[in-house]
Amino acid sequence: MRRLGATMVAFALAVAACGGGSAGPTLAPTLEAILPASVDAMTGVDTVHFTLERGGTPVYIFSNIEFVDAEGDYLAPDRAAAVARVRAETITVQIGAIAIAGETWTTNVITGAWEPATEDLSIDPAVLFDADIGLPELLRNDIEDVELIGLEESDGTDRYHLRGRGPADRVEVITFGLVRNQDVDIDLWLDPVTGEVLEATFDTLYNGEVATWRLTFSDYGADVEIPIPEEIDG
Repeated sequence: MRRLGATMVAFALAVAACGGGSAGPTLAPTLEAILPASVDAMTGVDTVHFTLERGGTPVYIFSNIEFVDAEGDYLAPDRAAAVARVRAETITVQIGAIAIAGETWTTNVITGAWEPATEDLSIDPAVLFDADIGLPELLRNDIEDVELIGLEESDGTDRYHLRGRGPADRVEVITFGLVRNQDVDIDLWLDPVTGEVLEATFDTLYNGEVATWRLTFSDYGADVEIPIPEEIDG
């Protein structure tokens, strides 16, 4: 069940929103204002840059291939391109990935050529923004015990900080299938004007050890092109 923060927190946020040398956030400091705006913003994303970073205990894609991080771009309605870093023992390599309308391609580790993704590497970052299974659904219906922590500053900009409980199905989507069958406590930071998600952090367990995750979003609305692999090769 969703619950608001303490009355004094809400009062302090309201004062901050109306105060001094800053225009202040457009969204009122209440979950009733912030969450619907965030759902609308994340459902209506045209383009965005994203990163997924993993720390703590190693998490493996398969066998001895460890996931390190990934960075890429999303282009509505169903295109995404990313570069993932993976590690096998002491060797770290990059794998390119493109997903278009549910079809995915990756680069061959040896030749660098594009080829249809194998089942164990078939990662589709575009699902992050799927209205039914991605971040919009997490914010609309699935996040539990959500509370507004406050208005915080990071790198000179204000952000709303929310904390709640994310269900396993949503966690699997936002980790590109790397984490399954785990509900997690999740911290979210949102743009106080648009409601766009800027950052999400959470911890998961892998073989009894803690893995830390940081998902970030930036450059909303920037020009992005994601051609199919044949166009890249050509």
